[in-house]
Amino acid sequence: EQITSAHISPSQLLEAEPSVRSPFDHNDDTRFIRGLVIHRLLESLPNVAPEKRLRVTFRYLERPIHGLNKEEQSTIATEVLTIMEDPKFKTLFGPRSFSEVPINGTINGCIVSGRIDRLAITDRKITIIDYKTNRPAPKKVTSVSPLYLEQMATYRTLLREVYPSRKV
Repeated sequence: EQITSAHISPSQLLEAEPSVRSPFDHNDDTRFIRGLVIHRLLESLPNVAPEKRLRVTFRYLERPIHGLNKEEQSTIATEVLTIMEDPKFKTLFGPRSFSEVPINGTINGCIVSGRIDRLAITDRKITIIDYKTNRPAPKKVTSVSPLYLEQMATYRTLLREVYPSRKV
C-alpha cells in the first residue's frame, strides 16, 4: 500500500464540510461560547472528585470571561452534571477514560490524524465520543451529518488496529 504524504483529519475524509459559523461572528448567539464551555467541563470534570464537581463547575462558569448570566450557568451546570452522573455514561467518565486523545494511522493510503474527545477502555470494549456542543443535537439518528458519522467510523477503524480483540 502506497502512503501519501498528506496528513488529513477525519473530518476531511468527506468532500462536503458542514456549514459552521465562526465563533468570532459577533452576530451569532452564545452557542459557540456555550459549546466551548460545555466541552471544557466534559473534558476536565471527570478528573475532579464527584463530591467537588458542583462547586468546581460553578466556579468555572462564574468566570467573567464566559459572559454567562446566573440562569445560563445553572442550565449548563445541570446539563453537564446530569450527563456525567447518568449510569449509561459511567464508563465514559470513569477511571479508565481519557480526554483529548490523539490518534494517528493510515487509511486508504492517507495518513490520518485526529483527536478523540473522550475514550473509555474496558477489557472487552473501547467506547468513543465526540462532542458537537456548538449546535443542537439532531432529534433522530438518521439526521446526524454524514460527515460526523464518517469521522466516528474513521476513529473506529484506527482504534480497531490498536485493539483488534475489542469491540469499538
